Amino acid sequence: MMLSALLLPTLVCGTTFIINFIAIYYHASRAIAFTIMLAVICICTFVILPLTLAGTVLGRNLAGQPSYPCHVNAVPRPIPEKNNVYEATYHSPWWHPSLWSYLY
Repeated sequence: MMLSALLLPTLVCGTTFIINFIAIYYHASRAIAFTIMLAVICICTFVILPLTLAGTVLGRNLAGQPSYPCHVNAVPRPIPEKNNVYEATYHSPWWHPSLWSYLY
């Protein structure tokens, strides 16, 4: 919950703000105004963060217990042994050059 609500917007906005501060320092024409950057921070803090937290809490509390459509067997099936007939072909010394010559 906190990962999606705080970490990702912080990384994206932080990187954007650092690049924009460098653009402001060099008087670039593409630099975003500082007041616009503060407005973005306020939107993230007062709109996006509370809605993410409220949606997470409501979604977890209102969802209830899941009812899965299939039955899971309690006894696991044994995994069959791997057939090694084809494995030697890919590791042989002639396989890679022949594949390379086929591609090019």
